[in-house]
Amino acid sequence: MFSHPDGSPRRPDSLTQAFRRRSRKAGLTGVGLHDLRHTNASLLLKLNANPKTISDRLGHAPVQITMDVYSHLLPGVQEAAVAGLGALLEPVGISTC
Repeated sequence: MFSHPDGSPRRPDSLTQAFRRRSRKAGLTGVGLHDLRHTNASLLLKLNANPKTISDRLGHAPVQITMDVYSHLLPGVQEAAVAGLGALLEPVGISTC
């Protein structure tokens, strides 16, 4: 993903060090390069992106890995599912209680 202008690969530790220098310069402390990956996934979930899309972006083979790691960021999912089911069934006279 990251290479020198001639196409040769960069050493992973040099990317980490460069990120640390730039983040400190920007006033960010305690933020690692890998945190950007989590931020990306978290923000996409908050935007209701498809979990399969997020999983693909992260390189997780099964979507379940993504959901196991990030599903805590989806508060109210159960409540929303029940409310949606209730709204769907109400017109036909079926109670969800």
